[in-house]
Amino acid sequence: MRTGKLEIFTIMLLYLVQLVLGIQQFEDQQNDYLTTHISGGMSQSELREQWEHQMLADPATGELPAGIRQKELNHLANMPKEATGLRGGNPWVAAGPRNIGGRGRALAYDLSNPKVLIAGTSSGGVFRSTDEGKSWKKVTTQDQNLSISSLAQNPEPGKQHIWYMGTGEARGGSQGGISGSAAYGGNGVYRSDDSAKTWTALPALINSSPQLVDSTDLIWRLVVSGDPATRGVYFASQSAIYRSTNEGQSWTKVLGGPIATGRSVDLAVAANGVLYATFDNNDLTVRGIFRSADGVTWTNITPSGFPGTYQRLIIAPDPSRPDVVYFLGNTPGSGQRGYNFQGGSEDHSLYKYTYLSGTGAGAGGKWDNRSQNLPVGPNRFDDYISQGSYCIDIAVSPHDTDVVIIGGTNLYISTDAFKSDQNTSYAGGYGETTDLPDFQTYPNHHPDLQKIIYSPSDSKTCLTFSDGGIHLTRDLYQSSVVWESLNNYLLATQFYTLAISPDSGSKWMMGGTQDNGTLLSTNGDIHVDWTMPWSYDGAGCAFSNVEPFLYASKQLDGIVKVYVNSKGERISWNRIDPVGGSGYLFINPLLLDPTDNKIMYLPAGNRLWVNDDVTVFDTLKDPDPKTTNWRVGVGSGISGTLTAIDASVSPAHVVYLGTSGKNIYRVEDANGMSPTLTNVTNNINAAGYVADVSVDPRDADKVIVVYSNYNTYSVFYTENGGQLWQNISGNLEGQTPPGVPPNLGHINDGPSCRSAQIVPVEDGTLYLVGTSIGLFASLELDSMQTEWVQVSPDVIGNQVVVDIKHRMSDGFTAIATHGAGAFYTTLKTIGDLTGLEERNVAEEAQLKVFPNPAQSHFEVSITGVETTDGQFVLSDLNGRIIEQIPTSEGPETRQKARFNCSTLPSGLYLVTFFTPETKISKRIKVQ
Repeated sequence: MRTGKLEIFTIMLLYLVQLVLGIQQFEDQQNDYLTTHISGGMSQSELREQWEHQMLADPATGELPAGIRQKELNHLANMPKEATGLRGGNPWVAAGPRNIGGRGRALAYDLSNPKVLIAGTSSGGVFRSTDEGKSWKKVTTQDQNLSISSLAQNPEPGKQHIWYMGTGEARGGSQGGISGSAAYGGNGVYRSDDSAKTWTALPALINSSPQLVDSTDLIWRLVVSGDPATRGVYFASQSAIYRSTNEGQSWTKVLGGPIATGRSVDLAVAANGVLYATFDNNDLTVRGIFRSADGVTWTNITPSGFPGTYQRLIIAPDPSRPDVVYFLGNTPGSGQRGYNFQGGSEDHSLYKYTYLSGTGAGAGGKWDNRSQNLPVGPNRFDDYISQGSYCIDIAVSPHDTDVVIIGGTNLYISTDAFKSDQNTSYAGGYGETTDLPDFQTYPNHHPDLQKIIYSPSDSKTCLTFSDGGIHLTRDLYQSSVVWESLNNYLLATQFYTLAISPDSGSKWMMGGTQDNGTLLSTNGDIHVDWTMPWSYDGAGCAFSNVEPFLYASKQLDGIVKVYVNSKGERISWNRIDPVGGSGYLFINPLLLDPTDNKIMYLPAGNRLWVNDDVTVFDTLKDPDPKTTNWRVGVGSGISGTLTAIDASVSPAHVVYLGTSGKNIYRVEDANGMSPTLTNVTNNINAAGYVADVSVDPRDADKVIVVYSNYNTYSVFYTENGGQLWQNISGNLEGQTPPGVPPNLGHINDGPSCRSAQIVPVEDGTLYLVGTSIGLFASLELDSMQTEWVQVSPDVIGNQVVVDIKHRMSDGFTAIATHGAGAFYTTLKTIGDLTGLEERNVAEEAQLKVFPNPAQSHFEVSITGVETTDGQFVLSDLNGRIIEQIPTSEGPETRQKARFNCSTLPSGLYLVTFFTPETKISKRIKVQ
């Protein structure tokens, strides 16, 4: 069902768009991001998606490359990997948190064994439990797709060992949800034939042309019908419903538009095999509510008077009465209005549908509008809210037809199916009477409900999957429902940031996480629970080496100074961010000066705030921002929103800043009253969002910067404080598609790079880069010839590595992932990572360049290569090709070329010899 006919056209169209729009237009949009979006009244989930989209979008188009997740995984398969198993290097250890689960939308009981649960996480793969959630085992492999959106089991007797999972989360998938598959885009459907213990991607849905828009890369829902009339496997993508009648070997579109135009689609199968589907009204060709009794012919049964505007519509058939179906949706301008904790409003509608006759349309179905009975409470957090349909679900009990549970930011249980508003109880999410700034959650539960299921064998047992993982109640009829956490080694926490203690020998680490606050580990032991010193979405954080306090921040704004005990439990806190601070990112960095932890640097918009002594703040639970010691250190001269920061050790107080619009700045005397700001972007041939800056602690002039957008060069290095940069992206950049000119080599299938760390060791330097397909290391930086080797493919795998921290005193090194928690190791020598030194391309070949330096011309020669099928390429350090010369005729043992460099600007260049089997490079200096 895939085709590559438009490949060349698509690529050349992208090239033309780049020429017409230009990268500068995108950078201007990035610079205006905060003023045009943050103030626009969007929900928290939408703000997060906008921020992630800003980090990832192609700078030339402002959109995410179609199918990029599958393309970067294909690229990963061909990259060199560190040795695994019995290797000489130090192992990477999973640190958890084992008690804090990440977000997930897929959860199901095994029909053949009620003790078995299968869970699909949004960015951590599939987990299986054989003891009803007391423990979990990850059953997908490290190289499989991690974004699981739906699970379904074949219900037919004799076939219940067959499971299916849909991949690619279309809403909230940490992928810049505006326009399609990126970091957690899917690759179709996987099947298991052994009761969800192992999984295999179905070949018919593997994207053979991932550069094209593909309607199966993001799957909303997957169901299996065992009824003879509709028997088959079905899934709902962005635009269509697909069916397979041969267990996934082939698929046919049975309902939907020609392209991926829809945003939200849902699908359900009733107990009698009848199928229901919903398409939001953003779809240009198919919209509304549909019913099918044969899986092929669909009837639009949307009633007259239904809200004219509707987003995601969730379907819940009544298992006991197959002709009864509930529909819950976000319906702006219609239905019950609720208010979120920020005062913003949302409208939702709830309808009960009863099939009567015929196709079910018109008089063939009865509709009961129960929207007015959706919960609206007197407190700040207790209205029904779905955050623009980000977190929304509804489920009818198979044991009691009157028990209907709905989930949004909170969980509500109705014992009369919302026929009235008198029999509804508040049962989870936020604390019902909680308030800002230090809000609390419902006891042992979590907000943002994504999935609700009932036990098939116990009428009182219900489970939820939220942004905080999985929770279970054993009596949903209690007046105050009691929950227990099932996040027992469900290792799927989504980190944004990481900090490690500055104390040698310590394994204290903490990080900001998606909707799970700032989490803290006091010993790195995966079996010991992490604590939550501060809630919200966790952002920048830091340990201090001059006082026993932590610093943590939340999304958008707000920094707290936190006092914890030896177990990591919070004792007290105080808000300390500056009065007048504005323009914060959704996840905003902060930094304590590494040579003086009294000094805090805070990027905010296009200004750098400095606090000369944060130790003066106490921890007396004051919720207001402060003025003490805060001043704007750099208030002008910065173009773009500040996105990344790092500071030097030797010499001290040199700060480097990255922005949303490509620029790199160096600030001398950053702690002083008259800091010097210099734009050192210079020859960097990249565009977009600077995700990280890493300064060598031994030399303030040595710096790595990382650009996170797709289709831009990613990693650059300087040895002279930014006067001249090398593009060290090397093999992290993937293959350029056919038809793209050589000067557009940044258009490729490589990953999004997120983080970097220069790691001094006893016998040299290790360089680490975190990407959307794992952690990579190199021993030698050699411009575009730098070879990056995947680190720990067996433990870290293809997880998104968002942050890296290293402590020189003892080599303690930790990483944070967005989907599998944190990991750590010790890096004190080069040998602590294996598979690096032995990788020497074409050792027998020798490339000679003479004269070097050169003024007017130079010659190159290659020896030890037994082929004439090669070429010499002259390029700059950013990878831009200047001239190509095929190998000369003559003996195979010696081949030459002559380059004219008289018109080239002075500087360093790269000469590379290529054959199908060999690639070897040398640098040359032109004077």
